[in-house]
Amino acid sequence: MIFRDIKVLGHFVVLCSVLNHASGQQQVSQLVQREPSVQPREFLLSCVDWGTLKDAKYNMAAYCRTTTGNWTWSVLDLNHCLVNNNGTLIAQDEGYFFLTADSCSSDNATTSWANYKCSTKAIERSGGNIDHDIDLNGVVGNDNGTLVCGSHAYKGRVLSQEQVHWSKDGIVVS
Repeated sequence: MIFRDIKVLGHFVVLCSVLNHASGQQQVSQLVQREPSVQPREFLLSCVDWGTLKDAKYNMAAYCRTTTGNWTWSVLDLNHCLVNNNGTLIAQDEGYFFLTADSCSSDNATTSWANYKCSTKAIERSGGNIDHDIDLNGVVGNDNGTLVCGSHAYKGRVLSQEQVHWSKDGIVVS
């Protein structure tokens, strides 16, 4: 498969490609569209005590309220929520940003209280890594105590209170 053009148009990433048939005589144009994640978001409205996991910094955990008023821990794999776009973290379903990111952590020192920072590869810019952050409150939501993200509402998993412990380097799940 030969990729001729990659263009970003509004909310769609349009990938135009030409598929050469085995005979070399037949060409088929193909159009693939992917929408970036737009819903759900604003997990901070109903979740507290969030952070990254100590041993898996691409996972976040938060203590979230359910619709009945109870509280539960939830863990979400952010690979289903974010992509590294040449050094910039953006919301996208199944973006698997961790393949090109290092040293990720929660950074609650900012005014957003949901800042997530990574050292991301920026091939087209410098070829090296650059620090970039994203406000996860604009990407992640709470669905009845479970963290969710993406246009397809990818759901994290619920944990018991006994499974979650804090350390100086992040949240530890047993």
